[in-house]
Amino acid sequence: MYADVNGNIGYQVGGKIPIRKTNNNNNYIIPSTGDLDWVGYVDFEKLPSEYNPKSGYLLTANTNPFDFLRPSRRTGII
Repeated sequence: MYADVNGNIGYQVGGKIPIRKTNNNNNYIIPSTGDLDWVGYVDFEKLPSEYNPKSGYLLTANTNPFDFLRPSRRTGII
């Protein structure tokens, strides 16, 4: 989260979010299949961010960054 004395506000997800071989959303992990191996990281430029939104405010609370990476939210991300 960001704010300055000029009234600007912003939000930028930080960190390395792994890209896995599969987009398997199961609640269990089977290590021997290799499906969950990492093949890289999401480019920083593609992580969720916002600067001076039209709404005039920003909200965040335990946001799942993978929700923003789905093509339905943003196209051509991964």
